[in-house]
Amino acid sequence: MTSKKPVMTQAQMYYAAVQQAADADRTFNALVQGGMTRETLQKCIDHRPELWGRYSNWLEKLPQATQEALA
Repeated sequence: MTSKKPVMTQAQMYYAAVQQAADADRTFNALVQGGMTRETLQKCIDHRPELWGRYSNWLEKLPQATQEALA
């Protein structure tokens, strides 16, 4: 016997997508507050542009990595 997944309405799908975007934004905010650098964000964008690309405008706002961190 196969179990059926509950069918979501269009409104439920919309709010689920909004919630998922808000979760990603909160995670990004925590990373920025934790010291994310331009280089780290650029690596994330290069690796998964569909997820991280929307934060590309932060590249010019984030600090650059120190030489010790790059070594």
